[in-house]
Amino acid sequence: MNWTISSLLDWATQYFSKHGIETPRLEAEILLSHTLNLKRIQLFLSHERILKKEELGKFKKLILRRIKHEPIAYITGNKTFMSLDFLVSPDVLIPRPETEYVVEAAVEFSKTIIKDVIQILDIGTGSGALAVSLAYYIKNSRITATDISKKAITIAKKNSEKYNTSDRTNFVVQDLFPADGSFDIIVSNPPYIPTEEIEKLETDVK
Repeated sequence: MNWTISSLLDWATQYFSKHGIETPRLEAEILLSHTLNLKRIQLFLSHERILKKEELGKFKKLILRRIKHEPIAYITGNKTFMSLDFLVSPDVLIPRPETEYVVEAAVEFSKTIIKDVIQILDIGTGSGALAVSLAYYIKNSRITATDISKKAITIAKKNSEKYNTSDRTNFVVQDLFPADGSFDIIVSNPPYIPTEEIEKLETDVK
């Protein structure tokens, strides 16, 4: 059987539905666009394209990972946050949509600060989503971002380089506050779910 983009999306959507994936069509599109290195809109423009055997094999592997409830952001290696595309891995927590409110609040507050340079501290930066977003949207900011994990800092630096904010961001392997410095804005988005509640969460959120 020749699998087209259209027929494969229909099959994957049904397969995901049977395995309890909450947004089956969306996730099928995300994984197929990742497999083919296409934007989602291009899937519809090329819906009759027949997939190669190698492409089918790669897509199947991603499908199997997802039905085991591995977060889709870890499968694709990226997550959109504040309209920016961030690299992520199991070494960092996945930025969540509600955390965008932290950035939005900080951006609004920065407008009240009359200074040439606004000093911002991000504690527990993880992927650098807060730090990089703030540097990207507050052009006169200087960001210090700390994390106790060296692997997290490595990913955060890559995200900063991706959006050309490296000259205004300083990533430090440090628990909580840096040794010195004063800041106009301090932000943080640490794990906020009580330990006793973790086992009650959906697998994707843990």
